[in-house]
Amino acid sequence: AYAVTPTISIGASASVRLGKTDKSQKWASSYSLGLDYFPSADVSYGIVLNGLGDGVQYSSNNYDILQAEGYQLPRSLEIGASMRYPSSSSLRRAILKMSLANEKIFKSSGLIYKGGIEISPYSFLHLRFGYIAGPGISETRMGFGLTINNIILDFTYYPHETSDILHQLSLSINI
Repeated sequence: AYAVTPTISIGASASVRLGKTDKSQKWASSYSLGLDYFPSADVSYGIVLNGLGDGVQYSSNNYDILQAEGYQLPRSLEIGASMRYPSSSSLRRAILKMSLANEKIFKSSGLIYKGGIEISPYSFLHLRFGYIAGPGISETRMGFGLTINNIILDFTYYPHETSDILHQLSLSINI
């Protein structure tokens, strides 16, 4: 990310994913570009262009063998807002964060609605709960994050139609 002004930042993200089953594995990389406007330290608004690159999906063949496959990610535009409590003006760290967003996937009808809550009982531990709803999707997601210096480890799990539960693990390094 790069601060253009004291209240506006632009940024990019890159991710690499591994889809793995007993019979297959697939690596994929994707990218996003975004703009963040934060009129105060407690509230921020953002817009992100997603879907630059490839993703991993799971499917089963006629013999019910689960396969990991690559596919072209659909491009989308996501707009959202995030709020934190207590106020940063109280000079205390944020314990509760709430986020709401809408996502429009190009070449498909309808919007996807996203909401989430993050509770941080300690400065290094972040507990998360979220919900995603839209045409053909209704998913609950739960997870946690660990922050140690500039390294962030996130773990998420959620139910999925092709498997009892999917797990997602990500590692970020702030530079």
